[in-house]
Amino acid sequence: MSEGDDAATADTIHSFGHAASGDAPDASHVRVSGEPPPPSSEVTLTRYELQDELGRGGMGVVLKARDKQLGRSVALKALHGELASDQGVLKRFLVEAQVCAQLEHPNIVPVYGMEHAAGSPAFSMRLLSGSTLRRYLTECAEQEKAGRVDEEHALPERIEAFLKVCDAIEYAHSRGVIHRDLKPANIVLGEHHEVYLVDWGIAKVVGHEEPDRPEGERRTLEPEEIIAALEAQVSVDLDTATQHGEMIGTPTYMPPEQASGRVHAHGPASDQFALGMMLQELVTLELPRAGRAIDQVFQACRGERVPFERDAVGAPAPPGLAAIVAKATSVEIERRYDSVEALADDVRRWLRGEEVSVLPDPWTRRLFKRLSRRPGLVIGVVAAILVAAAVAATASAFRTVSLQRRAAEQSAHLSRLTSDVVGRSESIDARFSRARTLVEGLGVSIEELAEADAPHEGALRYGVAGRLVGAREPPLAELHEVERYGFEVSWLTPLYLYPPDVAHQDVERTIRVMAPLDRRFREVLLRSLDDEAATWPDHRQREALDGGQTPLHVTYVGFENGLLLNYPGYEPFPESYDPRRRPWYREARDRFGVTFGRPYPDASGSAILVPCNRALRSAGGALIGVAGADMALDDLARAMRVDRDGWIRSSLVDGDGAQIIDTEQAGMRLGIGLHDDAAIEAAPIEPAVLAAIEDEGTGFVRVGDEIVVFDGLEAIDWTFVARFDARRVL
Repeated sequence: MSEGDDAATADTIHSFGHAASGDAPDASHVRVSGEPPPPSSEVTLTRYELQDELGRGGMGVVLKARDKQLGRSVALKALHGELASDQGVLKRFLVEAQVCAQLEHPNIVPVYGMEHAAGSPAFSMRLLSGSTLRRYLTECAEQEKAGRVDEEHALPERIEAFLKVCDAIEYAHSRGVIHRDLKPANIVLGEHHEVYLVDWGIAKVVGHEEPDRPEGERRTLEPEEIIAALEAQVSVDLDTATQHGEMIGTPTYMPPEQASGRVHAHGPASDQFALGMMLQELVTLELPRAGRAIDQVFQACRGERVPFERDAVGAPAPPGLAAIVAKATSVEIERRYDSVEALADDVRRWLRGEEVSVLPDPWTRRLFKRLSRRPGLVIGVVAAILVAAAVAATASAFRTVSLQRRAAEQSAHLSRLTSDVVGRSESIDARFSRARTLVEGLGVSIEELAEADAPHEGALRYGVAGRLVGAREPPLAELHEVERYGFEVSWLTPLYLYPPDVAHQDVERTIRVMAPLDRRFREVLLRSLDDEAATWPDHRQREALDGGQTPLHVTYVGFENGLLLNYPGYEPFPESYDPRRRPWYREARDRFGVTFGRPYPDASGSAILVPCNRALRSAGGALIGVAGADMALDDLARAMRVDRDGWIRSSLVDGDGAQIIDTEQAGMRLGIGLHDDAAIEAAPIEPAVLAAIEDEGTGFVRVGDEIVVFDGLEAIDWTFVARFDARRVL
């Protein structure tokens, strides 16, 4: 949860998750235990250091906490102490934790484990950064009102977020879980376009008895009973607040079977109704039910909603989406879609410009389809009645239908192709984003060590390399052959090196001041694979490093005094190596922040490297050096492959149209040497492709016999470009 979010929404944002540990669900349903354990009076929350309160609700409080074992921040949801003795409330709280801990899906946030806080149960989960869909829709409405809607707030982007929610709900339904409180306030949009469905506090598990309900009691509440129950509670705004008791959920979005308390009728179709209501709101940017709280309750009982006639700017509502919403929000359960997946499929068809299943074609298009299926019979009849002129007209119509069908097929192929490329682009973008974060952290650590200027008094923690090997101690420890590098490396000892015109006494203090970096270097490589990898057992870390699993290939720092510190440690370096002359150093030294540079050949011959660097500066702004972590071009090339028939090659293109990295460069080796201390030259991309990239950002263009699909990255001002054989993909 971002610091800017309202405290009132904190409980909503953090009441969710899926398991990082604990029992795995069976093949079809989430498992829920029987009776809850009796409440404890002991404080067992020894693992966490409690920090800020993020928010509180009627059942629990959400706290920001620091995991003292792993050093990460988490969100901790704890049951109010006074409710721990209420077996019904306690049972629902524990069911919530068990349910969301077993829903393992990219759009459902992970739960880390159960704890006790001051005698009350609590569970920890990932601490999110981002804002809710409710806030995002408010921003969309403000932009629509101002007449300036950017790409991130346009309708297609809203619908993409909606489809990710559908995917999460379809997965939950497949595990036997009904959410029952779908609304924009329970959807979190992350900083990197992640979408999370949260707050499973009133979820229903198929086959599991509802808490707080006498066994066998099933009845429909009368409207007067609902009003009386509401008036007995604290007054709330029903478009955002979740009601408990007989009527559970949020009246603005809930279906009639939920509003009238028919718990036995709550099923996947109930969540589908709420999704339909949200889809209408995404288009209109207005609540799907209006009026006072009591009015919304009555509307919910009758399955009513605001007419879906206009979009956010007053234009007629898209007919396809209006038809989808009408079916999903049918009062009769059996008239809704068969599943949320079917609903999402129709929305995706609309997004691609295809017809949707619930909106029949006009009669002209149906006629064309019939002609294409039985052209001989129709042409014969028409020829007998309307003679040659009618035959010509029919043939023309048939050709038109064929062309339309062919164009629709090609459009569908290109849409799927673009989707595949965007998915690959997002994966590449994540690599660059992670590298940027790790290098920024490494740079801060080095600047702090330089500022403290506290030399290590013990033995040197670094081994020598290059021309210093054999002439100076200490050596690199535990050298062993690693296939990824093509020579022996040390995971235990980083290396140090300096050019021939620099004396050892000129750099020894820097080596000793930077002694703590030996562990930090290793952590950077491991965390490029997994945030938790630095906490793995040593043997598992070694397996990941020896197996070449880390996206980062090498990490290092070069100083203005000529010293190089490098990890892993290895010996082959050219005699006259000087970090200050290397392309990665020269490109980064005069820049601020983390930057990515052009590929260059590793002086030790291990790979062609793609550098990620950050200039280091003192408190007064003087240059200290340049820190970096490089990816191997071969590793990136493998990640840039698009597993689709007809793929030719992929590249990363900068803003000037230079193809910085190309998969055809994979396997390139230049051997040990300085190679003129120069980066690899980049070939320009075709002007037509560059123009399309500048105009659209994401899309495709045909160049000769190739379909060129492109998508801009966010972590860096580069564009991912994939080329396909047009004859094989169309």
